[in-house]
Amino acid sequence: MKRGVVGLVIVGVCFWAALEGGAASTPDFVVAPDGSDAGAGTVAQPFATLDRARRAVRDLKRQEPERQRPVVVRVRGGTYRLEQPLTFTPDDSGTAAAPIVYEAAEGEQPLLSAGVPVSGWRVTPEGRWQVELPAAARGGWVFSQLYVNDQRRFRPMWPREGYRFVAATSPVEPNVCPDRFVYHEGDILPTWRNLAEKEVCIVHNWNLSRFPIRAIESAPRTVILAGRTWHPTLNDITPRNWYRVENVIEAFDQPGQWYLDRERGVLTYIPLPGEDPVTACVVAPRHATVITLAGDVEAGTTVEHLVFRGLTLAHNGWNVPAEGYSYAQAEAPITGTFTARNARHVRVERCTVRHTGTYAVDFGNGCRDCVVDNCELFDLGAGGVKIGVAWKGEEDPRNYAYACTVRETLIAYGGRVHPAGVGVWIGHAASNTVAHNTIHDLYYSGVSAGWKWCFGPNPACANRIEWNRIFRIGQGVLSDMGGIYMLGEQPGSVERFNVMYDIRRSRYGGWGVYFDSGSSHILVENNLVYDAEDGGLIHGSASKNNIVRNNIFAFGGKNQLTADTSSEGDPLRVERNLFVWQQRDLFLHAPPAHCRFASNLYWRVGSSSNALLATDTPTGRWLAREPGACVADPLFVDAARRDFRLADNSPALKLGFVPFDISAAGRRVRANTTDTLPRPPGAYAPAPLEPELPLAEDFEKLAVGQGILGWHLASGGRDELVQVTDEVAAGGRRALRVRDELEGYEPHFYAYSVRRQGMVAFSCDLRIGKGAQPSLELRDVDPWYASGPMISIDGDGLMRGMHGKELLKVPYHAWFHVELRTGVGDACNGRYEVRVRLPGETQARVFTDLPCASGFKTLGWVGFCSNGTLGSVYEVDNLVLTPAP
Repeated sequence: MKRGVVGLVIVGVCFWAALEGGAASTPDFVVAPDGSDAGAGTVAQPFATLDRARRAVRDLKRQEPERQRPVVVRVRGGTYRLEQPLTFTPDDSGTAAAPIVYEAAEGEQPLLSAGVPVSGWRVTPEGRWQVELPAAARGGWVFSQLYVNDQRRFRPMWPREGYRFVAATSPVEPNVCPDRFVYHEGDILPTWRNLAEKEVCIVHNWNLSRFPIRAIESAPRTVILAGRTWHPTLNDITPRNWYRVENVIEAFDQPGQWYLDRERGVLTYIPLPGEDPVTACVVAPRHATVITLAGDVEAGTTVEHLVFRGLTLAHNGWNVPAEGYSYAQAEAPITGTFTARNARHVRVERCTVRHTGTYAVDFGNGCRDCVVDNCELFDLGAGGVKIGVAWKGEEDPRNYAYACTVRETLIAYGGRVHPAGVGVWIGHAASNTVAHNTIHDLYYSGVSAGWKWCFGPNPACANRIEWNRIFRIGQGVLSDMGGIYMLGEQPGSVERFNVMYDIRRSRYGGWGVYFDSGSSHILVENNLVYDAEDGGLIHGSASKNNIVRNNIFAFGGKNQLTADTSSEGDPLRVERNLFVWQQRDLFLHAPPAHCRFASNLYWRVGSSSNALLATDTPTGRWLAREPGACVADPLFVDAARRDFRLADNSPALKLGFVPFDISAAGRRVRANTTDTLPRPPGAYAPAPLEPELPLAEDFEKLAVGQGILGWHLASGGRDELVQVTDEVAAGGRRALRVRDELEGYEPHFYAYSVRRQGMVAFSCDLRIGKGAQPSLELRDVDPWYASGPMISIDGDGLMRGMHGKELLKVPYHAWFHVELRTGVGDACNGRYEVRVRLPGETQARVFTDLPCASGFKTLGWVGFCSNGTLGSVYEVDNLVLTPAP
């Protein structure tokens, strides 16, 4: 015990010594807000700007080329308004023996602002503040963020609260990204003015697209955007998408809102109670960055050995491009308040970055051995720190980042402009360390590593993510996120000693540990994950060779673990973990036999049965598969209060579980300078409940050769395989013909249509050719696509229900009617019935008491799969979803 205490003392002394360490006590140059660039840069005659000091450092380097000690620029407290971003080129580099240090004077807080103070307000008769900004007239200076008394303020939005849903998808050519949608009556007004200044923000699953409006058409109520989304399906615009419109002067009526008349250059603000136009500190951004390190990969030039210590960077802005903004994931193209390119050995220490329109720090292409240490990144337009690059330049290894570190840093209140911003994002970058950070209040993932969605060599590898505290992420705004999210093969990457909790998504996918596509060769150990809406761990089917051991996964909302694995390589290994839950099932579905489970403890609080899987997979069957498994109370100290320490007699210890002390996770500096600032307001409301939209299609209004509108189609790019035909129909003149020329279950088409309560029925007419093997299924989307009512038809025309139950044989080349009925919400009993009316029959044949899959509760998805032989054909007609009597 004494050895442990001594060790802690030594570690603590070293830690604080490193934390407080600085440059030489005598500065080479001094900068002060009341100085003069004509001065000598001394204590008595300080410079007025950091740019002047930067030029003085260049001169000193020429005078002392063999210098063996740091060059120190001491920056006095006060505000420095930057006329231009402070840019450092390779000529401003230091050396290992003589780094260039820009540091705050002891006990002082210099602020480097990319913004402009706004004053001279007049108060209108309505109580609004107004000021003329000549530089902003005729669009000369556009800004989209504003800060009043150290707090972000927002432009007027429509609707004033929440969102509106898209009414309908506007037709576009196949595989073309959408640039318009149909709106519901009254949601958008054709009489709106200044359309190009209004911004439509469309929420997709894990990102948001933002576009100025090009036009509004009253018939058929269509909004035409200034550009197209990033992807035709991943960023599509359907009735499942919700949106809001920002910078709507017609909705400008709430305290705390502001509006810039870009033609006249007039800024108007509606004050909050107690705000004074004389004393209020109002700042509008002028520049996109505060500090830029301008190395060049192509030219082979680097910026090296710079240290920035104790500075505050603030008020950089971001404006939507004229063509709009839409991207794949994680807001990867957004730069930083501090942006570096091809930098080496650069340190950002004890700095605060706040009130931004972008990421805080961006170590981009070519950056190596760069560090963010003991910083506070607060009230951020996107996320905290970016390391590496995304797709641009990925074929050139010179663009990869390497050996960067983010440690002892607070990253809080992000995504205030770009909600998909990540606490720490690692793209094409290897051997990085993310340690002892506190990351909270984001709308997307806490840490994301990797930028490759498949197997194969991956620049992101050997990354250490450890001792972080990640919580309050997602907040019901976006979907498909993780406390720690991984992509691609990452040999040597480790997640350990992290705490993750309070993870809430919008539609689906709020996990703690997330192995997405290709994630492989990763070790996850000694982590604590609890209160994640969809569970502590998900391991995707396109992942392999991962080890998950000695972790605690507790109180997931929907499930605790989703475990798939690739059949290639070594399987997922899940060993000596503690799984504790209170509701639903442990697994979303039974893990494949290829997954290896050993010596895990399972406990369902308050349950006498402690069933592990679905109701048809009891505990005994699972325990026979897993060697050393145990179903027992782990004896936490106080699980209800989320104290997961183990009692000395915990049965987990007999399984080989090694207790770990997680109390040191997160930033070990307890006092934050940003604690004195107002808590930043939320920027995005949680997602609204999905509307219960009608679902009915008889194909009579669609052209021959057209696809099915409003449904998603997976056809391997062969959309012509699913087309409207007039050769056959069940009642009218047209139907949908499906030609199966693909292996597997494609062509596959499906629609999202939510029903939450009562009895529901989906009906359609079917006509099958020989060899056709269609299947029809209704699913819940929460949890992931739990199967409800379903039928399938095999190659002999035999119709089956769930679990292969034989129902009846159906004829070839003749129309027959099918109806699936079930209860949802309070009416759900886990059963369904099938009604089939064959040709020439007036009464339907009824098959009752068929089981749904475990987890089915509400209806959210209707889909057809094509499982037949090559060249087989079937037709469908009169698709209708209605309440059932």
